[in-house]
Amino acid sequence: MLERGVRTFFIDALNIDPPDGSSFRAHELILGANGVIGENFVNFERIDFDDPYIIALPLSLPGCDGSPVRAVAVQWA
Repeated sequence: MLERGVRTFFIDALNIDPPDGSSFRAHELILGANGVIGENFVNFERIDFDDPYIIALPLSLPGCDGSPVRAVAVQWA
């Protein structure tokens, strides 16, 4: 996906890498390409239109490497 230009990855799982912490290869590749990773997203099934534009607004948490977000799916006319 990175080779095709995808730089934003939102998934409905705890971790894009193995949850046991044995490898962080996906994190390394995506973040190395200036990508964004969102984990633990829910309710994807409620998006009932094609090609949603996802907006994820994080909290400003200085000194942290992640944040909860308010995420919405938008359908552009």
